[in-house]
Amino acid sequence: MKSRLVAFGVVICTWWAMIAQAQELRYLGPSPGTPFGRIAIGPDQVQEVSVGTEIPGWGQVTTIAETHLVVRQRLSEAEQDRLRNQGMAAYDALELHIPRADLGAQPMPPPR
Repeated sequence: MKSRLVAFGVVICTWWAMIAQAQELRYLGPSPGTPFGRIAIGPDQVQEVSVGTEIPGWGQVTTIAETHLVVRQRLSEAEQDRLRNQGMAAYDALELHIPRADLGAQPMPPPR
């Protein structure tokens, strides 16, 4: 059990390190009547995204819902090999669910 917790902690730390260069991301909700969603990156950059849009430092948008945005980060073979060589658990993809900002959730800040 302890080894699983340690491995999980290592994966989480690695994930935080991977998005260290990313800016804060907030999901503002879907754009009414369109297949797009609105996001805020950093303090003042608002843009529309659709399924398939790549958000630098975060990953590719896979789902736009009323209450949340789903972004998937995929690791390359080289990134997976690097994790394995460091004794860490490697994964193919990490799915992030980012709650809509105006529903009371806090924005996801990048790690410092």
